[in-house]
Amino acid sequence: MHRYIIVSLGIFLFSCSKNTFEKYNGVDLKTTTSKNIETQRCVISKPGRVHKTYYKNHRIIPVFKIDIDEKGNEEYSGSSYFHKSWHSDDSINAWHNHFMPGLSAISGYNLTNVSDFNSITSKRTDFFKKNILINTVYFPAAVEDTLNGNVVKRNYYLVSAYDEDTNKDSIINHKDLRRFYHFDLNVKKKTSLIPKNYSVLSSQYDYINDFMYVKARHDANNNGIREATEPIHIFWINMKNPKPAKRAY
Repeated sequence: MHRYIIVSLGIFLFSCSKNTFEKYNGVDLKTTTSKNIETQRCVISKPGRVHKTYYKNHRIIPVFKIDIDEKGNEEYSGSSYFHKSWHSDDSINAWHNHFMPGLSAISGYNLTNVSDFNSITSKRTDFFKKNILINTVYFPAAVEDTLNGNVVKRNYYLVSAYDEDTNKDSIINHKDLRRFYHFDLNVKKKTSLIPKNYSVLSSQYDYINDFMYVKARHDANNNGIREATEPIHIFWINMKNPKPAKRAY
């Protein structure tokens, strides 16, 4: 049975005071000048609910952009929601409605960053140095799943997001190229799974091989824009040990 990943696109955000907030869909990277002092436009954010992982000392904390109304006295922030599978559990495949066996997946409106909290060291580690609007975060499912009769344990995170102003329009939003990253369990090493001159479009799960197939558009002219005339390729990733993807098509 194939599973499809629903994707939303990302926005680059910065933490700052309420007075500097501007409400727009995307982040304006241009600077404003006042009395010869340049300041960067930014928005504010706040943490969402804490999510359990398979490892009791690791917890995931999503971070969301806050929207403020025209009067500046009301705020609206996003919240995370889970992607579910419609797979029916049986004696050899018990996925507990997780998006893929061994992995939970969350998305959310204006999801700008995600942090790993280690309860043993009492340290928080942000996945990204600067906040971005994330499409989907995959993390080790809290409940043990089975795949083809075997227990599945994932010891990594995957993140799909926009993290760069690739089209150079001074705004980071869904018009830029979308990337796909692998993080180790302690968030010490980040690896790009899809070449950076591609923009991720969608994905599909192959439960027989435990592969993820990723469909991505090639930025053939290197202008940082997804164009309908550019070719679409398919990559495959071995979910047992994710490494930079290989071409299937």
